[in-house]
Parts: sequence; structure tokens; C-alpha cells
Amino acid sequence: MHDESQHLAQQDLAFLQAVIDATADKMAWISDSVRQSIRKQEDVQLPTRYDSPLQFRILEGLVSKVKSAARDLGLSTEEFPHFACIPTGRVNASAVSLPGSSRPFLLFDSQLFLYCHLFAKTFARCLPILGREGMLSFSTELPEVKRRLESAPDIVEHLEDLLAAYTSTGAPSNSKPYPLESDYLQLVTILREGMELFVVAHEIGHVYAGHLSDLLKGLGLNAVSSEAWSSSHRQEHEADILGLALTLRASGYDAALAYVGVELFFVSLDMADRYAYAARQGNDDLFQTSPSSTHPSNEDRREALRIALVQFVSPIEQAESAKAMASNYEAIAKHLWAALKTANPSFKRTGLRPAA
Repeated sequence: MHDESQHLAQQDLAFLQAVIDATADKMAWISDSVRQSIRKQEDVQLPTRYDSPLQFRILEGLVSKVKSAARDLGLSTEEFPHFACIPTGRVNASAVSLPGSSRPFLLFDSQLFLYCHLFAKTFARCLPILGREGMLSFSTELPEVKRRLESAPDIVEHLEDLLAAYTSTGAPSNSKPYPLESDYLQLVTILREGMELFVVAHEIGHVYAGHLSDLLKGLGLNAVSSEAWSSSHRQEHEADILGLALTLRASGYDAALAYVGVELFFVSLDMADRYAYAARQGNDDLFQTSPSSTHPSNEDRREALRIALVQFVSPIEQAESAKAMASNYEAIAKHLWAALKTANPSFKRTGLRPAA
């Protein structure tokens, strides 16, 4: 489906149906099996009348991958949680208990996966293409990234538009849609899937709370040090670590490509928090990531995940390669933020579409 159409299809079944019809009817060269797969979007059985059909289909596919990974790790999926993708007003996910049900209900905001997609799209476009012979490759060298941003200033503009829509309206779909260069499609898919898989795997990780030690022992791994964690922070760290194990197993990519999406998710949260702070204060001079009563800071979560990564991935060279790539992406994100500050030092924005 065309990138702009996916962006605009949020919670609009009539528009979504029109996109499906146009896609299936105008692309006569696609096979019947692919055509049927596209049309299956209209047949999706939604768990609630509030679910976004497109986003629930995405969630359903991610849950299927995570369930398969859980079974591979020796975890029971008999009492797997129910799940839905509904507008909650917060681009987030949570687990809730329902009266009369022994299984939790995982609620994912209907804009959450769109946010992952749009952030991955913006970030991928920062990376300059090194060559087009055979398989595409992209540079993560900071000087080359800087030149790429100078030659394509719209990347920073689209990033700020996304962050402003996310922080001020709670709806990333209020940012302006734009076409994606075809050369970046595969990279965006890799980054987006890593982010999305981890979001889902983290929430499912809460379902297996209390089983972390058993899982680590079953995999022949040492326990991750957690003496300094509070009870609520421990729960989040355990869900992160289980989420990491599930993501690495569910992803079809090597450890570095699977893991970089995990770190990119936390990078995106930090950047959104920083933007919200700067928009209120007029600058980000005093901003710092900090833990809440229920959640550790994103920096602490990334640090714990990097420790766990070394235990989950072998040989050690693959784990170190994944950490190095994540560090490169973190450096790129810092420069991307600096470029945003240069382009709009007052952090004032106009022209946003209102929240639906």
C-alpha cells in the first residue's frame, strides 16, 4: 500500500476500503494470491467497534510472530492475552484486567504503529545511500549523515512535524504525509518492524512476569543484575528483557538489524519527550531523561538491554556489532536533534491539523 495512503487511512474504514479497491483494481500485474491478500483487509474481524482495521491487522501479524517466538523459547501460549488496537488518546500500550476474564487485555493505541512507521521513515532517510549495485547499502558515518541532512532539509522538517503532532495533538496522523523514495523502503521496513515487534513483545513480556529467571536458566544464561531496581522498575526491566528475547527470536533479521529497532524505539521516545519539554520552555537546555515512579528512564532501560543483549546473542562478535550499530544510530539521533534546533530554535510550530 502506498505510504501516503497508509498514513491517511487511520480509523477511516471508508477511505481504507477505497484504497484497497484502487490498489487491487489498478495493479493488474499482481498475482491473484497477492490481490486476495490485499482484499483481506476488508474481512478483518475486529475485537471491538473502536479498533482501527488497518492497525489491528498489523497488530495481529505482530502478535502471531511473538507467539511463535514464545513457543520457541519454551513459554506456554495457552492463556495468551486478548488484544485490541483502539484510540486511547495516548500513543502507548498497556495491559488491563477485565471482569470475568482470567486473561489480561492488551490495549495498543491505534496510532502507535503509525508513529513507529513515521519515525522509522524519517530516521531511515537520514542515512545516505552508498551504492545501488546489487544490494543497497547505507552509511552511518556522521560526516556523511550531516551532508545528507544539508542536501535534504525536508528530513528535519518532517521530523519536527511528526514530533509536534505527536506531542501536541496525541495523533501522529496529524503530521503531513509525504512520499518515500523507493530506495528506502526496505530499510524503513527493517527499522519499523524492530520497533513494532519490541512494543508488542514488551507488553506480552508483562504476561510472563516472574518467569525471567526460569527463562534465563532455560537458555543457559546468567541472571541480569537487578539488585538496584525498585519493584515497579523491576517489572518494566523484566518485560523489556523478555521483550528483547522475543524480538530477537521473532525477527527475520540478524541480531544487529533486529536490535537496532529496539533502541530506535527508545530514541524516539526520548526525542518526543525532549520536544515536548522544549515546546513548553522555549528551549531544551535543562531537559534530562528521568525515571518515573512506575518506569525507569529510557537511558536506564537501554543500558539494561545492552547488558542482556550480550547474554542473548552469540557469538559475542554479533552482540558487539549490534551494540556498535545502536551506538551509531544514537549519535545520528543526537545530530538530527541538533539540526532540528538549528532549524527552529524557538520550537514554535503553526499549521498543525487539530486532533480528531
